[in-house]
Amino acid sequence: MKYYTIQSKEAYEQAMNKGTMSASKEYVWEEFLVAYDWMIQQMNNRIGHNGTYPIWLWTEKRDLHDEALLPSGTAGVQIEVEMPTQQVLLSDFEAWHMVLMNDFLALSGEEDELFSAGKLNITKEASWERVFDLQLLNGSDYWAGEQVIQVTTGEINVSQFKKVEHFIAK
Repeated sequence: MKYYTIQSKEAYEQAMNKGTMSASKEYVWEEFLVAYDWMIQQMNNRIGHNGTYPIWLWTEKRDLHDEALLPSGTAGVQIEVEMPTQQVLLSDFEAWHMVLMNDFLALSGEEDELFSAGKLNITKEASWERVFDLQLLNGSDYWAGEQVIQVTTGEINVSQFKKVEHFIAK
């Protein structure tokens, strides 16, 4: 399968020198460490991941004019990567924000109210696993609509790089 990742020019050059691309904890905002650690555990359980921080990819090519890719003025690259599906974990980008915000991932307003009232037998953390059930989310009241799928993996060998597009972030 083809996936796309946005990286700084420095990260790309480092990967080319090393032969592999990997992520580092130093680039994770402190308030998101719990969510990232949770994602690492999910990757370990679901795809036999090696415990390193995730590299984020997309199933669709990104618009390089988007202002949210990298800090403004940063030299970046969009890398087309070809990887087997067994090496990646797909999740819903919008629903992932509930994990980032350390909040319950409800499927409806009613479920959200029941959880807030302590009337559900599901933990907040168990609700987070719904980020991987793309069909369930797409059929729910809260998450139906155009779904953006994000992809995580632990390491990318540079031999899996198929195309590199250079850009300067807006």
